[in-house]
Amino acid sequence: MVITSTSNEQIKKLIQLKEKSKVRKTTGTFTVEGKKMFVEIPAEDLVSVYVSETFLKENGELVKEKKYQIVSDQVFKKISDTVTPQGIVAVVKQKSYSIDYIIEKRNKEKSCIVVLDRLQDPGNMGTIVRTGEAAGISGIIMSKDSADIYNPKVIRSTMGSIFRVPFAIVDDLTAAVDTLKDNGITTYAAHLKGELYNSGSLTKDCALLIGNEARGLSEEISAKADKLIKIPMHGKVESLNAAVAIVSTLAGISMDWRPLSANAWPPIDINVLGKMTFFRFFNFWNVPAGSAVRLVPDISRLIKLGISCILTMSTSLISPVIFSRTIDDASRSFSASTDAKVPFVGTWTVV
Repeated sequence: MVITSTSNEQIKKLIQLKEKSKVRKTTGTFTVEGKKMFVEIPAEDLVSVYVSETFLKENGELVKEKKYQIVSDQVFKKISDTVTPQGIVAVVKQKSYSIDYIIEKRNKEKSCIVVLDRLQDPGNMGTIVRTGEAAGISGIIMSKDSADIYNPKVIRSTMGSIFRVPFAIVDDLTAAVDTLKDNGITTYAAHLKGELYNSGSLTKDCALLIGNEARGLSEEISAKADKLIKIPMHGKVESLNAAVAIVSTLAGISMDWRPLSANAWPPIDINVLGKMTFFRFFNFWNVPAGSAVRLVPDISRLIKLGISCILTMSTSLISPVIFSRTIDDASRSFSASTDAKVPFVGTWTVV
């Protein structure tokens, strides 16, 4: 049977689940939309599936082994959270993690736990979850007054990482930071009054504290940190978007964790003609001119997420460098241009 009216009780509940955080909390479920996100859902967490008539005709194979409800294309537009619906929405069980779980599961030799204090922007939240997975973080701890992690925009921004990165929502963030410290985890707070952060300066078992987009960390949380740090920046920029700040810092941490392995692609010297302001990015870690900076696949994915935002700090930007897996095997070198191709693995010479 095809649902053709928005007055249908199932449709009403779906719309409420999409729009209201309170309903998501009460039911312990949330909505996931789109083909890519659908295939990422753990089978044990899937509650129900809704597909449009057009989707079923074009992508029937994707749901042939699932129970699903068909809705008309017009009704589907009402339950969708996007301007151009893909035609599939699923109701999924929420996950439940504790601080103890995140602490116990971490690898003490290379662990970073991200702590979020009143983060409000859903897009930032989703980007942080996704970036965190790329960097290999142990988990995320957030205050209860942060953005709802099950907001459809957050879920969409995670691109599936929501199903793999453990997170804990706490009533008392101060007590949570104390718990981290009691377990031997060094806490670093991103703060305008902090010391300049350099790659290699953080411990292997750490927590990174990030504050509200407008107000930063609360004084109470900042006071709990073992050390205040800040990202070196050029120009007159005083602060970065919360998600970009995490991208930059986690990139440095992940670089320390993952030196090139024996079976990785061989180091490649990247020759840059002239003064390329793109390389100011590397100076976030105070890399001196003439030094070689090694990139690994994980780092490249991080930089790809945040480089466009970081590049806006430059006043004499030539052009962004596009990251790709293309390697010029003939010359083994590249020049900075509007369509420059840079390998995922290589050695960068800072100029």
